[in-house]
Amino acid sequence: MNLRSSSKRQPLLETSCNSGQTKRKASATPAGHETTTKKFKPTKGPHLNHMAPIPQRPSSPRRNKTVPGSGDAADLAHRQMPSVLSSVPSLPPSKPTQSGGSSRRTKSQSPTRGGKSVNQIRSLDSYTIYDLEECEPKVLMREYDWVEKNMKEVPQEVMSLFKRLERISTKVFPSELKAAFKEDASDPSKPKPSPKANEFLSPSSSLFPPQRLDHLKEVLDHTVYKSKQDYRKAAHERDWAAVGAGVLLEFELWSSQHIRLLNIETVAIEVTDFRIRTQHGQILQWDEEINAPTSTASNQEGCTISRMVDWAMALDLSEREERIVQRGNTTLPSYLRSVNQTSSWIRSFPIFLDIEMKKTHSDRDPKVQLAVWACGAMLKRRWHGWDTRMPMPGITVTGPIWEYFIFFELNGELIMIGPYNMGSTKELHGMWKVANCLQILIEWGKNEYRQWWEKTVLKYFERLPEQMM
Repeated sequence: MNLRSSSKRQPLLETSCNSGQTKRKASATPAGHETTTKKFKPTKGPHLNHMAPIPQRPSSPRRNKTVPGSGDAADLAHRQMPSVLSSVPSLPPSKPTQSGGSSRRTKSQSPTRGGKSVNQIRSLDSYTIYDLEECEPKVLMREYDWVEKNMKEVPQEVMSLFKRLERISTKVFPSELKAAFKEDASDPSKPKPSPKANEFLSPSSSLFPPQRLDHLKEVLDHTVYKSKQDYRKAAHERDWAAVGAGVLLEFELWSSQHIRLLNIETVAIEVTDFRIRTQHGQILQWDEEINAPTSTASNQEGCTISRMVDWAMALDLSEREERIVQRGNTTLPSYLRSVNQTSSWIRSFPIFLDIEMKKTHSDRDPKVQLAVWACGAMLKRRWHGWDTRMPMPGITVTGPIWEYFIFFELNGELIMIGPYNMGSTKELHGMWKVANCLQILIEWGKNEYRQWWEKTVLKYFERLPEQMM
């Protein structure tokens, strides 16, 4: 029996969803029989009109692009695999391409350089703190003297916190450690410079618990030693983050019953209403799948920017306070059930200090990340009607250099006071200056910020169930 003559081979056609053209797909061949594949050239005829196109295997959500004019939109929609990413708030969709089946980008009417729009296409990493002045809401970074002179309604809480931090300058060493520093300077095995007499604090002005001073000195001495090594070897960003985290963890131990140190480098501002928005133009990001830049947004309203920071200091709530917040949350939509600008696992922590860490000469500006994150906190407060004039301090760590900022809202704009030198971890005096400033910020969070939070935020959640009755 001739298998070749008895098996009637039918050409299998496949219609591309994007181009509408047909192509041949190889059919199965009986074992032991080789066939010669001839190029199939479709002809005109009614048999092509009645053949249903075979759907393509769906790939990642980014590649399932629908080209206008290539087919019925409803027909294409049911073929695509549903994406779990559809439930996550994201940036606005990209600008649609021109009709007619072409996926080529439209040419920009603005000046171009190398085929790219200079005015409209911007890299997200290229944004500077001054670019945020053109966003909504505006972020204005100013020095304190300028703010005090030109803004007549600076909140008293902001001025009080800034002046407490400004006083930390020369005197940073606890007087209780004079003998220990003198002993280090005379030890030939590990000689260290002894602080000058005018660099010691008076016994009454020391900020640290006396019973932990010896241990704190050992931690800070080791931090200085490690920072010098990392600076000399141009260490990676994660090495610098480890140095900074070690200092922060030490201060958390002192106040373990009152504050929490949170590693939030993977936590984003999910709710788009709490994100800063560009006024116009595009943001260019690198698409790793197609190995090419792609525009994430391009419309008249601009697009939102979400940034994350590395660490945060937050209040540690009591069980009673957590129950009050949880009861109030039952009356709110799921994306608003939070005491901060996030909707993730840290939503029950009242954050009072933000920290962003970078290596020396980083491509990204830590001030931008800190400002975008603080803007999210401001918009969250504004949405609920909470007081937005309460200061929101932040810290940037660039290699060994620490700087602090103070954020607050005034006349609908986010004011960013700073940067101000907080110290350096690669030399002894700068390390103790960092420690003094951190202690002031933590004490401020445990006292002034907590009083504000209980009066404003906790009362808000306490009243929510009553308002629903």
